[in-house]
Amino acid sequence: IVSVSVTPRGVVESKEEEEEPTHRAAPVGDPELFAFLGGLGLSALAQRFADELIDAATLRLLTVEDLESMRIPPAAAQAIVEAVSDATAADSKKLVIHEL
Repeated sequence: IVSVSVTPRGVVESKEEEEEPTHRAAPVGDPELFAFLGGLGLSALAQRFADELIDAATLRLLTVEDLESMRIPPAAAQAIVEAVSDATAADSKKLVIHEL
């Protein structure tokens, strides 16, 4: 957005401003991973996983340190790794959402 204004002395000033989105799109990525993160109360982090092209299968391979390198807060990273470990032990083919 470009805004133009005229001062009392007739000087034209223009300013380019970035338009703010009116809504946020849902994260694009693995729906299974999005549901898993939602079950942990961490759906706000889903876009970060989508940006890094992480899906549910890849998530099983990540460590706390890997997640922290993606700017995931330490407590959330630990919770994710523990939930993945629990889910993997329960069912080796699917992530199972655990209520905390």
